[in-house]
Formats: sequence, C-alpha cells, structure tokens
Amino acid sequence: MADSIVYEHSSIVRNEQGEFDGSVKLVQFNGQTISVSLGIIYNSDDDSKEENCISITNLDTGKNIAYWTIGSVSEYFTPDLEVFMYSDTVIFIGMSGIDLDFTVWICALVNMQLLIEWTFVHISKIYPIGNQHFMLTYRNSNLPAEIFIWSNLMHLDNLDGPVCSFHHDDRLFPVNWNASSIDQFKSIAFVKTRAHSEQVEFLDGNFSHIMSLDVRTMFPDYQPVSKEKFSKYFPNGENLCKYVTANANCLLYVEFIQAVSSPWSDFFPGYTNFYCWDFTTNSQVKFPNFELNFTTIGHKARCFRDSNEKIKWAIYQEQYSKSIGIICESVE
Repeated sequence: MADSIVYEHSSIVRNEQGEFDGSVKLVQFNGQTISVSLGIIYNSDDDSKEENCISITNLDTGKNIAYWTIGSVSEYFTPDLEVFMYSDTVIFIGMSGIDLDFTVWICALVNMQLLIEWTFVHISKIYPIGNQHFMLTYRNSNLPAEIFIWSNLMHLDNLDGPVCSFHHDDRLFPVNWNASSIDQFKSIAFVKTRAHSEQVEFLDGNFSHIMSLDVRTMFPDYQPVSKEKFSKYFPNGENLCKYVTANANCLLYVEFIQAVSSPWSDFFPGYTNFYCWDFTTNSQVKFPNFELNFTTIGHKARCFRDSNEKIKWAIYQEQYSKSIGIICESVE
C-alpha cells in the first residue's frame, strides 16, 4: 500500500544542513513507525568476513525486531531499497543488486516470519500505485511497463496477465480531484508522467485517457530556472532536469540544475524549484527554492503530509553511492 510509506520520524538524525540517511525506509505498522535498512554483520568466527543483512526496527520503541542475512556486501546497492506494506501486517521489501538482479522479501510483521524470498533476473523495479495496483518494469527497456492487480505481489513468480501496459519510462500515481468544480476532473484517478517532461496525462479508473496538459500551466507563478544558475560546464543548461510525481493527493513538479561536484572541476551547487498542487483543496502549495550540493534523484521526490497535515516534500541525493535525504516544509 503506497499510503503506508512514511518519510520522517523524530528519531532520524539530521545534520546542520538538514540532511539525513536516505537509505533507511519507513512504513506505518499497527500505529507505529517501522524502519527497514541494509546493515552489516560480521562472522563470529572471522571478523574480517562481512555479510549484508536486512534490519527491521521499531523506531517508536528503538527495538530491533528482525534481521536476516542476504549475502556479501558487494552484491547490493543501498539506495535501491524499496519498502511498502502489502497488507496491514505483511511488509514488501525489494532491492536491486549491482548485478542488476531484483530480490524480493515478503515478511509477516506480527510473528516476524519471512514468508517469501525471490530473486528475478528480468525485473528492474516494482512501484506501488495506490492500494490496488502496482507497476512492474523490466531490465529490457524495450519491454513496456505493466500494471498488475495488487494480489499479484504474492505470486510474482507466476503472474496473472497485466491490466494494461505503458511505455517503459512512464510512471503512474493515484490522485483524487473531487474538489474540482469541473465534472471532467472529478473522474480523474491517476496521473501519468515521464522523466524530463513537463507533459502529464490524466487517466480515469480504467487507465483510459481523460486529458493532457503542460504541468507548468497549473502554477501562475511558474518561473524557469534562471540561466544565471547554469554552470560554465553546462552553459546551455544541459544538466537541467524535470520530474513530476504525486503522493498524498499532491502533485509535485521539480525543476533543477544538477550540482557539479568532482575532484577535477570547480564546485557549482544545484538549484531547485518546487511547484506543488494539492488536489484535496484544489489549490497551490508553495515551497521555497532550494540549493543542493550533490546529484539529485529527481524521480524519488515526493510530497507528503505530516501528522499535523502539514504538506512537505522529501528529495534524495547521491554522494558516492550514499543516499542523502532532505525534507522541506511548505511556506503557506
């Protein structure tokens, strides 16, 4: 269930810049926040031998409630950890290794029983789409992304036929625009986006087209990233990135210049503009522009609502294969 994903917790330590370990994934279970992370354990007979483990911790109590080893450290790439609840009591964990195999663990949290462990050579990613569907993408980028009914997550090794399929690079997010005064908008159930494009397509509950638009037209105060922010290495903005995502019934449009940071060049920070539309109130939510220091993973940017219904965004960066998270509050 996509709405089981949590983006912040008081126990997560942030540095002076507000950055935190973005590789730790959080979900809600039984009214509490559970973290899932990749840990390292040492062989009791040989301290030099390391093994990775999946570690599950109750952040509200600080108690580690489960872990299991998953092989040598070199086989897995931490930022690709994907975690969400399959049901109220069963958690889904997926991760891509450096060898590109996709491994799935499905665990019952009530008794900490590991129900399923699979490894697939053909799957690239699995994305929850609300609570009824998920998207599956393949390592072969010539194959389309496919949408499946939620229950197929429990038998990925023997899938039923997909509900529908889209271009490999398309992503879908559930939205509800019942607050609109336009009847056509009230039938919208999903928004379809693609990386580096301002164009979005709204779909109904059967994944059929309703309308398309340039997302920038939703925001009267939209301003492109100033050319003055372009670095001398990319004078024409070749490192300009654009992403549209949606979560918590909010659409987020992120437009940013990637930071230039390497031992062989001068440092140029990344400049990021955020535009958010709250479908629940049918109004824009404003955020300050932001300066980022590392490579930004734009497709993982998300809006979310905290426990007080305050809308915030979370975005993630990479620094030498380490995931760094940042959270920012809306200004009004």
